[in-house]
Amino acid sequence: MEKSTNRQGPEIAESPSMLWPRARGVLGAFLGALGAAFLLTHLLFSGSEKTGGAAILLGALIGFGASFGYWLFRGARERHFSTITIYVCTGIAPFPAFFTYITLYTFRLLDWPAAGSPAFFQALRAAVKSLTVPQALVPMGLLALLGLLFAGTGAALLLRYTDAAFSKSPLRLANQRAGGLLYNFWPEGGPDWQTLPPSFRVDAPGAPLQVTGETVRVAPALRKERTFSVWDAAGMIVGPSNGSCVVYDFQENVLAKFGMANRNASLLVQYLQEYGVPFFDPDGSPLEAPNTKTPASPNDVSFVVPMRSTTLAMATLGLCLAGSIVLALMVMALSASRGLPLTQVIIFFPLFGVALPALPLCAAGQLLPGLLAVEKGRLYRQSIWRKKRWELPELGYLRVSSLDKNYVLYSKDEIILATFSGEAPHADQLLTYLAERHHITPPAKD
Repeated sequence: MEKSTNRQGPEIAESPSMLWPRARGVLGAFLGALGAAFLLTHLLFSGSEKTGGAAILLGALIGFGASFGYWLFRGARERHFSTITIYVCTGIAPFPAFFTYITLYTFRLLDWPAAGSPAFFQALRAAVKSLTVPQALVPMGLLALLGLLFAGTGAALLLRYTDAAFSKSPLRLANQRAGGLLYNFWPEGGPDWQTLPPSFRVDAPGAPLQVTGETVRVAPALRKERTFSVWDAAGMIVGPSNGSCVVYDFQENVLAKFGMANRNASLLVQYLQEYGVPFFDPDGSPLEAPNTKTPASPNDVSFVVPMRSTTLAMATLGLCLAGSIVLALMVMALSASRGLPLTQVIIFFPLFGVALPALPLCAAGQLLPGLLAVEKGRLYRQSIWRKKRWELPELGYLRVSSLDKNYVLYSKDEIILATFSGEAPHADQLLTYLAERHHITPPAKD
């Protein structure tokens, strides 16, 4: 299977015929983002206290406005170009929107002076000077930040226009999570296959799969149910550890999507294997079926265990949230007589109080810890968000946390390497691996 690409020819970058569609796309995306940002700016500065707080939270609509404008102006059908355009326009739109709003507001106060008059230039100078006021730049920056956070969703919706084949490609869906699933391991080694039951259910989030005989029924939560025969399946792509497994037909239409961590997912893999459905990796290369007939030795075993957030990280966030709420209440009490926008204080103090400590915790891998990957007898730490692995230093010992009863793995320098639950998938296999390979015996839980 080959990845879908835009067939524009080798000289697409220098082709003069692409300049006008690209220019239309940039213009449409900018005007769409500018229009959405202007409406939110008007709501923020001219509405009531409650509507002002809601305007900040609605900043996510700026990215959707940019995507809509790109589509409305029929921009170039280039996936990467459209995505970059949407992100750039979303990030800069709140600031010219604020400048436009202040300019129009000043013109209205001066009774709409004629172009070129002294009052006209006075209004423009006042609008330019307003761009340096921190009280205005902070909410505009928040609008830009929230817009950028959701701009990717708008760009994904635009894929149906810029690259319809890629938007429906099984390879693309295999790199996406199965309904919020955080890990997608591929079994290597283990017990013999079970005897397949006549009917079983795979609890894939968002679209459970019911297998009965040669028929598979897909039941999405908000869409119409559909069924397909196992003989319609041309193959299955096994996505990365932070992706999904995708079953597709001979026309490369997606039939089903699930994760290996879903209940009864291994039964579905066995079911597809017995019907001769081939497996492929995300690059489209053939993938061998999992060897479960004979258990793998400790030197050849491969599996993945999801880690848990450390108790220290969660306690830090809890204390920061409590402190920011207390601080917000104190500021509201001291500044109520000055007309402080109370809604924004309630929203922004807890937001920053949690976001600021969360950033270093995420960078340290304590808040979003990722996975422990054992591959061919070697232990790695794998990020959830990036396809990158770090080989762990020399292991020391295991302890059981007295707070949440999770296992904590330390290095010989007494540095926390990983925290995982004994109830996690493959946790028993990891404990066996540590005991046999590294002579680390897990302590007994109280």
